[in-house]
Amino acid sequence: MAGGSGDGVFDDHRALELSSAAWDNFRQVGDLNGAANALRSLVSAKCALLDHDVVELARAGVDVCHNSRGRQLGTELAEAKMLLAFAEAACRSEPSSILCSEAIAATEKAHETFLATGDAVHRAESCVWLAKLHVCQCREENSDSEHLRLSKKASALAFQIADLSGDTRGKAKAWLAMAAAAFVEDGEWQPPAEKALEASQDVGDPELEVEARLALASWHLQKGAPASCLEHAQEVLDILQEQGAGSHRQLEATRLACAAHVELENPGHAQRLARELLRSAQVDSTLKVQAYASRLVASVQLAAGDLDSESGAIVAAERAASLSRSCSDLQAEARAVLLVLQAARRKLAKAPLSGQEGAKKTCLLAMQTAFGLADARDGLQLAVELLGSTVETLSLLGKASEALPLATRLQAVCEEDLSLLASILSARGKVMLESRRFGECVSSAQESARLYEESGKQLEAASALSVVAQAQMKQGKLSASRQNARRARRRFGEAGDHEQEIQLRLVVVRACLAKDERGNRQQRDAFREAQEAMKMAAELGKADLMAMTLAAYARACFEMDQHDSCCQTVEELLQMQACRSDCRLSALYYGALASEKLGQYLNAKRYAEQALETEAAVGTGNTLAEQAMCISETEAAEIIGECRVLCDSLQKKLLLTRATAPLLVQEKWQQDENRRAPNSDRGDSTAVDLKCHKCGCRLPWDCNFCPDCGAKQIKQDKQAAARPSARSHGPTEAQHSGRPVKPAVQGGFLNRAMQREEDAPLQRRIQEITGKLLGLDWQSIEGDVPLSDIGLSSGAAVMLRDELQADVRGIKLPATLFFDNPTIREVLTYLNR
Repeated sequence: MAGGSGDGVFDDHRALELSSAAWDNFRQVGDLNGAANALRSLVSAKCALLDHDVVELARAGVDVCHNSRGRQLGTELAEAKMLLAFAEAACRSEPSSILCSEAIAATEKAHETFLATGDAVHRAESCVWLAKLHVCQCREENSDSEHLRLSKKASALAFQIADLSGDTRGKAKAWLAMAAAAFVEDGEWQPPAEKALEASQDVGDPELEVEARLALASWHLQKGAPASCLEHAQEVLDILQEQGAGSHRQLEATRLACAAHVELENPGHAQRLARELLRSAQVDSTLKVQAYASRLVASVQLAAGDLDSESGAIVAAERAASLSRSCSDLQAEARAVLLVLQAARRKLAKAPLSGQEGAKKTCLLAMQTAFGLADARDGLQLAVELLGSTVETLSLLGKASEALPLATRLQAVCEEDLSLLASILSARGKVMLESRRFGECVSSAQESARLYEESGKQLEAASALSVVAQAQMKQGKLSASRQNARRARRRFGEAGDHEQEIQLRLVVVRACLAKDERGNRQQRDAFREAQEAMKMAAELGKADLMAMTLAAYARACFEMDQHDSCCQTVEELLQMQACRSDCRLSALYYGALASEKLGQYLNAKRYAEQALETEAAVGTGNTLAEQAMCISETEAAEIIGECRVLCDSLQKKLLLTRATAPLLVQEKWQQDENRRAPNSDRGDSTAVDLKCHKCGCRLPWDCNFCPDCGAKQIKQDKQAAARPSARSHGPTEAQHSGRPVKPAVQGGFLNRAMQREEDAPLQRRIQEITGKLLGLDWQSIEGDVPLSDIGLSSGAAVMLRDELQADVRGIKLPATLFFDNPTIREVLTYLNR
């Protein structure tokens, strides 16, 4: 690179000015070799200054040689140098797969020319660029076979040529190319990278040393060594500041240093570095550099996660988008909008209501930007990323269908690029799932999964399969849903994405618990999946996942008739401080059912009432997509209705529970059998001194059940029962008089003469309701005192009658019940008729 302050190595503005003038002059005079050298300097300066039209400039330079008259040796050499300029522009501009293929072909052609002319220096350089382009293509296509092999072959050839010619600088570049290929292959990348750094220091080339240190910093960061990354990034910043480089040269080093500080849990240092860079860019750099610095500030604020960091990130990213729009850099604007979308989603998660309006505007801006990229047929990868992020944000707003026109447009534009088409079909499938168009969802997502599998992208294929599984479950195709969910779950597990693996396990649980096409359910499989998901969520320690897995486990326990475990799981979920409303509702419902099965009516009623209190949160405050929910909104409405019915039935069971009134909870045939019929021969049994074997109370006759404790009685031999007991002292008064013994049960209620008044459940219920209405202790309310005398008004009497009607089944109570029967005893007498 030409010109600059100090050594002039990093003065890119001066280099741009001089090389641009030289490019124009050499073209005018027809000096193609000079024009080629000027073009290479011009491309390097433009790449450093983040100029987005550098690829088109290099392509135009190649066309100049094609259009020149004659094909002399000088023309071929000039064309080869211009092809190298095109390779550099493509490699440093985040190329797509198509651009990589075009640049590889151009570099191979340049290498053949340099081989024919014996130009060892340029031939080695062409091999280095060829190795870098193959690595880029390997990352784009996610393949580690052919392109990786060609990259290693090209870098080895570059080193061999540089070594034979004694070019130390060429050997350093070859070592860097070798390290890049080894890093992608997950091999030994550090030794060649360290050799490249040492060689750059030996030749005293600060630009090459900066390149080597930036590569080392990036690789250390990706391998989980932020301290080493920070060391190299800081060295680069020191070199650049010593050389007087502009802020545009410090962008990558600052980005790496900020990322390292965030990993080392020093977000304050990261924010300080980013703001210093932004201030420097506002002084000495172009609008494009300022936009990049603003994007860096936004990304650092999001990574720091401070209080209200989303609002600051949105402001910085929106400013970056505005600056990019001013300089007509659509791709830079797209990157800024992606950051705004990310911040908007985080804000929606924290404050669903306040963040909706801003999220809608951001989604509209994102779709406009993506349409612009599609129309220009430039930056299609960014357009697809915008589509995916927009769909994710609109799903939180419940309006994913609004992204369908963009998905259709991008699908038409990217039909030939299969890697982009797979991403578009995956996003389209999610839109169809949100729009409840399940057939189209399955079609798009299955095609996406197939394309991902063919390109070797197993993680993306698993994501597409998860969408297929959810749509098939909605269609009622539960067998296919279980199969695809298990396939996706295994792939997420192999890729190490345990959060997604847990989500898919929950999909399997729901599919197993529902009846499939044959009417079968797989409760055991559901129980195992829920149990494993709960263990994994506990290891990850994420509250949302814990709540979802606990709710699923509670349901699975109930379906397996493990009611005690179900109730214990519900109690554990209720102890969580912040619990999702849909998970809470589902767990409470199955906890109530399990408690009822166990006979714990009070606990069941408590769960059901808490479930009804959760109704408002599920119905109005939930902005999650249905597939991310433990239960859908339709299922939530059904559960709430069933909880209301459950509360009513539990209220009756609590009033007439066996602990207080054993006979009242008996079946009708039991009451009829236990009730003495007139002139029955069992009436003579009262002559015998019969007692309950459990509570010891005297029985009025040979009962099947004890009126006091409700225990079933052991039948005695009839003749033995007829013999007078040794303790009996003659016939009873009832036998002398010939009067039949009065039955203990009349009309289904206990005879109050046989049972103590304070133990009668119905009387106690009336006393409790009256006490609540009058603010008195229920035990102080006597049965013989008119209720009007202790302050019961006419309105309160009507309320008392309404409350009592909810507890008494089969009897229509008149509205004037407590006017016609002023005391509790009279009310009980009325009810016993």
